[in-house]
Amino acid sequence: MSAAAVFGIYHSKHHAEFSVAGLLAAGFSNDDISVLVPFRHSDQGPFDEEYLKASDDSAAALAARGAISGALGLLARIGVFAVPGVGPVVAAGPIVDALTGVGFGGPTGGIPGALTGMCIPRHQAKRYEGRIKDGEVLMFVCCDTSNQFTRARDLMNQTGAQDLSISG
Repeated sequence: MSAAAVFGIYHSKHHAEFSVAGLLAAGFSNDDISVLVPFRHSDQGPFDEEYLKASDDSAAALAARGAISGALGLLARIGVFAVPGVGPVVAAGPIVDALTGVGFGGPTGGIPGALTGMCIPRHQAKRYEGRIKDGEVLMFVCCDTSNQFTRARDLMNQTGAQDLSISG
């Protein structure tokens, strides 16, 4: 993981897309930006359990159907996860690796397990999990330098991120 990461919550996928577009325009790599988007029937149209059993093919189909669209579709790695207690989420960016790795299935498990593995305090990770469950979007940006950290924090703040926190 990078030296630091800036985490924040967006009320809607639209606001997160706007932020991602700004971050990409500011020179951040699509490998630096992660999002967790709740997958809701009302937002995406009909789906079933088979559709949510994510493979690379179903993630690509999901992206094509608009669950991850616009600037979010430019992010590296996309996956769909059925998270106990939260429901289905679409993940893009480095968070996909954390959700498919030890953190997701480890002793803490789920979203808090993945986030604590990325140096977010457990209480903050649980709060983020609750916000995702409520339909909000988690985004974070991995930063290698203090200049990147400042730019990411400022851009996320300007685009409406709430509950900003840092790790690393």
